[in-house]
Order: sequence, then structure tokens, then C-alpha cells
Amino acid sequence: MAGGTSVNVKSICVVGVDGTGKSTVVRLLHTQFFPKSIVQYMGQKEWETKLARYIFDENNSIANKFIKKILKPIAVIYDLRHRVYKYKTFNEIIIFDRYADEQILQYEKYGKSIFNRPAEWLYNIFFKTFMYNPTLTVYLQCSIDTSLCRKNDINTDDEINRLKKSKMIMDKYYTKKSDLIIDTEMNSAEQVANIIYTTFELQKIR
Repeated sequence: MAGGTSVNVKSICVVGVDGTGKSTVVRLLHTQFFPKSIVQYMGQKEWETKLARYIFDENNSIANKFIKKILKPIAVIYDLRHRVYKYKTFNEIIIFDRYADEQILQYEKYGKSIFNRPAEWLYNIFFKTFMYNPTLTVYLQCSIDTSLCRKNDINTDDEINRLKKSKMIMDKYYTKKSDLIIDTEMNSAEQVANIIYTTFELQKIR
């Protein structure tokens, strides 16, 4: 993907909605094709910065709910920026499970909000101006039914509707922004990983 600062970092970004097989493909890339690589998870499970851990700590000293709503999206972008930029001088391949732009798409899924605007501004500064982009961005696709079969923890109507909206938004964005789009219903996880590996090696030759 074009844009960002010119930093010589070799990286693969694997994105897609829940149930497309991202984690399985990332694991195969790491264990079978790039054993010296580093895998960096970009989801919101374990915060890496003190700022994000503090803001999302329910027992923090911030009493004002309005302030909390503003600070949370900012803390997310700041934390994601840290997860990417800490590898700016890394010599091995980095494999990203998800990426930062997916977080901005999440804000669109839940509706535009004044609380998310500062986070979008920071994203534009950090990731579009002062950040390197992945060498290869891969978008994994499958049907909603397949996603639901693979993800047993998506059960309620609200969760299913959120998944459908996520797919609609991500299809629109990543079909234009990705270097490689792979259907994980037509290809096994091993085939997907092999396609990514081959494409990545060809890009290095160019």
C-alpha cells in the first residue's frame, strides 16, 4: 500500500472480519514460512501502553464520563501506533494480525460520533503521515454463514448484525486498499498462507 514515511520495514498485514481465518493463517505464516518473524496482534485485548491501560481501567480516577468517551478512542490509536512503530528498525519480517485502519472502520460501524473525531485525526497523523505501511496487505474474505460456523461465540442477533455490518464496511474499504484478496472458503488455510508467502517473495524481487 502506498503512503506513509519511507522506512525499510518488511511486514505483512492480515485483515478480515471475525471467522475469516486470520489467526490460523498468521500462525502458519509464522511457523512454516517465516520462522524468524514477529507476530503483532492489533486487536483490543491486551493494551501495551500505560496510557491505554490507565484509560481502560474501570477503577481509574477519571470521573467525568464525557472526558472518558473522548480519551478512550485516542488511547486506542496511541496504543496501536506504539505496536507498529516499535518495529521501525526491526530487521526481520513483522506479521500483523489486524491493523490500525480497521479500528477507524469500527467507529464507522457504530456510527460517526464527536467522541471519535480526535482519534480519527490522530490516525491520519500517525498512520497516514508519519508511519510506514505494510509491505503486503492481505484481506481475507468468506461468507457470513461461514464466519458464523467458525466462530461459535457469535450467537445473538445483535452480534450477527454487527458482523454483517463489519463485513459490508470492510469489503468496501479493503477491496480497494489491499494488495491481495483471498477467499478462505475456496482455499484452505495452508493454501492461503502459501499464496501470501509467494506474493510476498515476488514483491521482494521487484
